Amino acid sequence: MPVRSTILFSAFFTAISCGLICAQEAPEKTQLENDQTIAPKVTFTFTWTSANPQFFKLEVDSTGRAAYSSQGSKANSEPYSEKFTMGAADRQRIFELTRQAGYFNGNFDFSKHKVAQTGVKTLAYDDATRHYQTTYNWSQNQAISELNGVFMAISNTLESGRRLSYLMRFDKLGLEKELKGMEQAAAAGELRELAAIAPTLEQLASDASYMHIVQERARHLLKLANP
Repeated sequence: MPVRSTILFSAFFTAISCGLICAQEAPEKTQLENDQTIAPKVTFTFTWTSANPQFFKLEVDSTGRAAYSSQGSKANSEPYSEKFTMGAADRQRIFELTRQAGYFNGNFDFSKHKVAQTGVKTLAYDDATRHYQTTYNWSQNQAISELNGVFMAISNTLESGRRLSYLMRFDKLGLEKELKGMEQAAAAGELRELAAIAPTLEQLASDASYMHIVQERARHLLKLANP
């Protein structure tokens, strides 16, 4: 084989070999890069057969991306899920409280004496290097207690939005009672992230086919969602 042909063949073979090696190494590098860019995430789960919903899970990452899922108390009830963007105030507070609670690395369940059962709750934290969780019925730790209230209030809001959507389709006369209850819950600090159900409230507020009082209550809640 001529010298020039030999050199060209060797160069071609070397290029092909390098390409194969680089292709094999690329997935590992991409995976590592992905691991380094995973947004920290906090997850709250709640389970209690005496509650409605009996189960829900709410997770939020440090960018505000949030996902909610729940299962009602009736055996034939449909599971519910919703994705939304959490407001900056609640998101920042959740992660600050998580930091105060040591990212849930420990036991926070109150055990000095027996207390009433209020459901099994689990808080979990995940990032590229830490994976902690803690389960409790009730905690006297202030950060855990506040986090519990935040997540329960967000669940209340999303479940209220779910009920409103149902009533709009099947029981318009029940809307006023539901909205009144929401106003009372909001005043008591038991609703958060009303912006997540703003499209439903906007539909109620703008549609003249609904009673005037329904529209007014929806408008009031919208103002709370956008102070």
